[in-house]
Amino acid sequence: MQPIICDACRQPTVAHDVVNYGSMEGGYRQLCGRCFNEAAANRLGLQGFEHVGFEPVCMIDARGIEHEFQFRTRLFGPGVAIDAFELRDGSPAGYEFQVIGKPDGDPLELLARIFHATTTG
Repeated sequence: MQPIICDACRQPTVAHDVVNYGSMEGGYRQLCGRCFNEAAANRLGLQGFEHVGFEPVCMIDARGIEHEFQFRTRLFGPGVAIDAFELRDGSPAGYEFQVIGKPDGDPLELLARIFHATTTG
């Protein structure tokens, strides 16, 4: 799958980390997760919000099958979501988990909650 070029930072970005951001009146831009979070933080007046990216992690399930999880961080109104998901043919599929926290919270605590969710079902 061909990467998409972020309209803000001009960096190539995988499709599952792109947000179409804007409005019908003003038009839309394709932003990578980092640029989207910066734009959302500015719009919401959140001082000091820091986008955190996490490296993929492999986990083995009870049947001995390996699963590689990608991560995505998204700021929204009153919170921040961290998604963990598998990829199939370049798109999220298979196991998916999400945790939601406060934008000024510790992203590593949210990540720990995802790992707890994946190990407890």
